[in-house]
This record gives sequence, C-alpha cells and structure tokens, in this order.
Amino acid sequence: AVENNTFTIGDANVEVKAIFEAIPPTVYTVSVNAGANGQVSVSPTSAEAGTVITVTATPDSGYELDRIIATPEGGKPTDITAVKKFKMPKRNVIVNVNFRSTAPPEPGTFNVKFETYGGTYMDVIKVKEGDKVAKPADPTRVGFTFEGWFKDAQYTAPYDFNAAITADTIIYAKWKENAKVYTVSFNSNGGSEVPPQKVEGGKTAVKPADPTRNGYTFDGWFTDATYKTAFDFAAPIKQDTVIYAKWVQVMPLNNVSYTATGGNDITWVKGSQNGLTITITRGVDPDTCFSHFTGVQIDERTLVNGTDYTAKSGSTIVTLYPATLEKLAAGKHAVKVNFNDGSVGMNLTVNASGSMADNAQTGDRSKMPLWIILLVIGIAGVAAITVYARKRSRK
Repeated sequence: AVENNTFTIGDANVEVKAIFEAIPPTVYTVSVNAGANGQVSVSPTSAEAGTVITVTATPDSGYELDRIIATPEGGKPTDITAVKKFKMPKRNVIVNVNFRSTAPPEPGTFNVKFETYGGTYMDVIKVKEGDKVAKPADPTRVGFTFEGWFKDAQYTAPYDFNAAITADTIIYAKWKENAKVYTVSFNSNGGSEVPPQKVEGGKTAVKPADPTRNGYTFDGWFTDATYKTAFDFAAPIKQDTVIYAKWVQVMPLNNVSYTATGGNDITWVKGSQNGLTITITRGVDPDTCFSHFTGVQIDERTLVNGTDYTAKSGSTIVTLYPATLEKLAAGKHAVKVNFNDGSVGMNLTVNASGSMADNAQTGDRSKMPLWIILLVIGIAGVAAITVYARKRSRK
C-alpha cells in the first residue's frame, strides 16, 4: 500500500505510475459602484488573473463621465478613466464610476466631491456659497479602516465641516490598510496532527511541538514536499503557507523482539476498579526497552498517554485506565503496544460485569493462585460429602 507517497518494495519488481490532474484556475470577480445619472457595465464580470476587463460607462442626457477608479481588494486604486480597461489581478476588484452634470453651475453654488479612493461611492453635492457641507456617513472599503476626511490628498490637515464653502471642493478619505491574516498549515505526512496557526502578515509562526509517527524519527519542518529547504520559523509570514514534516524511518535491529510477560491473551471485567497492567520486555538491550516506547493502540485507535493509560520504565509497564477499558464493548479487542523498532500485539477479552470471569479476571492476576486453591478445596469438600452420604445409605 502507498502511504504519503512512500511504500515498501517486496520481492518482486514494481511499476510506478504517476497520475496528475489539472488544477482548475482561480476566478476573480468585478463589482461596480456607480452613482445615478449613467449606466455602467463591465465585461467579463469574472475572470482569471491576467484577463483584460473592459468598462463601459454611458452617461445620461445632461451628464458626462467624470472618472473611473478600479481598486483591487486590499490594494491601491487606479484611475482608468482614459483607457476604460484593466488587467484582472489575483484578487477581486471594485470599480467606482462617477458622472457629473454638463449644465453650467448655478450662480453662487459650488460642487463638493468626496474622494473615497475605492471606498463607498458618494455623489457630488451642490452647496451654496457660504454654506457648510454636511459630514456624510463614514465610507467603507474592503481591507481598510477609515481614518477620517482631509482637505488635501497628502492628508496634512483634517477637513473642517464647519468651514464655509467658497469654491469647488474635493474632500479626501484617508485609509489605513488592515493587517492581513494568513494561515500556516502543517502537513505532518502521516505523523500526529499539528493544528494550523493564524498569523498576521509580517509576523512569525510559532514552532509547534515535534509530531510523532510510529517507526519514524522526526527530522524537521521544510518549505516543500521534497525537503529541499528547511523552514525558518524566524522568517515573517507573507502569504498562506504549508509546512511539511520530514521523517526518517527507523530501521529495526536484527533479532529485536518484544514480549508481553503475561502472555498475549489478557482479560478485563467491566465494572472493575482496577486497571489492566501489561509488562513488555525487549529481547535485545532490555534496559533500553522504555526508550523505544511510542504508544498504545486498541482496535487501531491510538490512545493518549496520561488520559487513557500510563507508561513507565521497568522494561515497559503500561497500565490501561479502568475508564478507558469501560468504553469498550464486551467481547474481543486487539491491543498493540508500539515501539520505534517493533511492536507486540495482544488479544483482550472484555467480560461483562457479573460473568463467571467477574471475580477471576480484573486485570490483577496476583490473586489467581488463591482462586485455584479455593476451587480445589471446594471440589474436595463436595467429594467428601458425596462419599459420606453413600456410606450412610448402605447402613
């Protein structure tokens, strides 16, 4: 079987075929904000990056095109009034279109325009000379936070809405770009799961605890699946990132074997207050047994050390908690104690509470001789009573 692009070659030749599927292109959308006094359309309305988008703006009678601004989400606005087209970037785009009246201004009135730089569209307002312009609701812009209205494009001074209008006026919106948040994902390649992290752009990911994998030694995090470049956790994150775990297979030593000292058939009774203790010995370098221990499985489910069981040295002594065993259905189960260079399997029988094995098997075998002695005494007693009864019947 192939697991995480690796497999073991047996005694026969192997033919490897790689099958590739085309990755569908990413499609981005164009939305339009346009005031009254004209019709606007874009073609196409969605496209891959690099596609030329054409904007058609048709003013109503008595109006003319003022300007067209294309703003990528989280990007800078671009004036495309002259060309009426742009290339689709690798993000969605908002197109703002303004129309203005061709009628001569009324005597004593001035036009007040709000330059939102890709934010919420606002119509031009006509204000009588000497009057004030009302402060509008704060505009919004994807990926930015509004910081106020200013009297000039360099934001040298906030606009004073108590000031009298004495000429055509442009009021400028100031924006602060929001911090981008990226996802850093960890591909453990068959090892234990490592949760993803959310990281603000320019900041660094936190190095997680090393994952584990039975039969392998963790060899670090890498930027690519071919392990050419080690990942630098001190480097700032600038985009969504996937980090790959590298593993080195632990080659088993010759003649290494593990043995369950109590045999491979173990029993536990539901309702017992005692856990089930298993002692494993190592055939080679027995003093190193516990240093090779990696975990325990029941029915191929990996248990959690400290939650489902405890493990300690002295060869390797594993004690399954009663609460863990209580979750198992009565019947047969497969227990496997894993090491980085081998494993040992056992057959676990879980008996229902009240069964004949209730008092004989609870995971503690230290009282087994006592039960055998009591059984022998009981049988001898029954035999003696039977003989006595027969003698009396003959008299």
